[in-house]
Order: sequence, then structure tokens, then C-alpha cells
Amino acid sequence: MATNITANGTTTFSGVNVGKIAHVKVLGTWGGASIDVKTTDGNGAWTTELVNGTKTNNFSNSYQVFEEAGLQLVTTLVTPNTTTLWAQVIEARS
Repeated sequence: MATNITANGTTTFSGVNVGKIAHVKVLGTWGGASIDVKTTDGNGAWTTELVNGTKTNNFSNSYQVFEEAGLQLVTTLVTPNTTTLWAQVIEARS
């Protein structure tokens, strides 16, 4: 799954299943933006990953999906005409 991010907001990737590893890659022109990578805490709340959870530059990391499926990218400080990000999230093969 891939998407372009050009505004503040939440992008949810639902194609990552419970117990799997999500590979996340984000590239582009950040323009001062930041992204919080979030998974659920098992009680239905989205929480920022403790390790490598907040990013301000191009990155590629893996994250464990535990009790509930999905992964979110929450983008803030996006500046119009200076922020264009491309995000890709895939589930690792078992």
C-alpha cells in the first residue's frame, strides 16, 4: 500500500494484520513536517511507537503489530507547497 501525504492528518493502513511486522518507508520533501508512527495498545487506543516512533526525515523501519491490526502515520507541521511525502507500508511475508 502506498499513499501521498501533503497535509496534516492521519493516514491509516489497515492491511497489516495482528502479529505481523509492518515495513514502513517514507520519502520526500519534508518542509519541517514530522510523522508519528502509531500502532494500537491492545485497548483500542493508538499510541506512538516507543522506538523510532517520531520521524522528521526520510526513513525505512519495521514495526511489530501486536493485539490489533493496522498502523497509522500521523503527520503534523506540514507546510503547503513545501511538503510532499510518499509513504509505503507493507506486511512482512510469513
